[in-house]
Amino acid sequence: MSSVRPECPNCGSERTVKYGSLKEKSKQALKYFCNDCKCYFSTYSRTIFWFGHYPPSAVLTAVEFRMRYKLSAAEISRIFGEKFGIKIPKSTISYWVRDFGEQLGELQSKFKPHFSQVWHADEIFVKHVVKLRGAKHRFFDYVWVVYDDQLNIVAIHVSEKRDFQNAKIALQKAKSTAGFSPRILVTDGLQAYGKACHDVFGRETLHEISHFAFDQFFWNGRFWLLSNNCGSR
Repeated sequence: MSSVRPECPNCGSERTVKYGSLKEKSKQALKYFCNDCKCYFSTYSRTIFWFGHYPPSAVLTAVEFRMRYKLSAAEISRIFGEKFGIKIPKSTISYWVRDFGEQLGELQSKFKPHFSQVWHADEIFVKHVVKLRGAKHRFFDYVWVVYDDQLNIVAIHVSEKRDFQNAKIALQKAKSTAGFSPRILVTDGLQAYGKACHDVFGRETLHEISHFAFDQFFWNGRFWLLSNNCGSR
């Protein structure tokens, strides 16, 4: 986040001060106060997310889960709660699909977050129902999610198998989206991640295995507590 004070969207003044943060874990969404016109505004003022309490990355990922991968609102709510510690009501997800579904691709390009150098990758077992020719069919898949330590989702991949090829595809998608390789990749104990990390990111990326327990890791002048279960933070 830049240290430059943003202009007030109401009067254009630069005499603004930070005034807290929105109801979310992301540090990219902040509240401000203008000393000239006494107006309050936020990072998302005068954008499509102006009245929301969730970061655009969470909103658009939930919509993508629903529209592109056909996950139910209940499954999406469970994923965000268990994996990221973010409680999103099922009704809220339905509203997002209604309001942002048709603009998904455009909004993902416009509100692309600034990803950090520490990424996490994990797989979530889900079931979803698809109606084909008037009949409901249940499918069971793995959702691969790559996200950074600010809980910005870098990439999503859905597969029937939990293997090396799909681990590699998930990491390749993440690298393509972010435009760079992370300095640290944290995963669970799935062996496929080791070779996939080396093939996609090379030797510059450190692969750290940590699932539920936090492992202490020193990098870039500070100690990091790394775990692949961010929902327990």
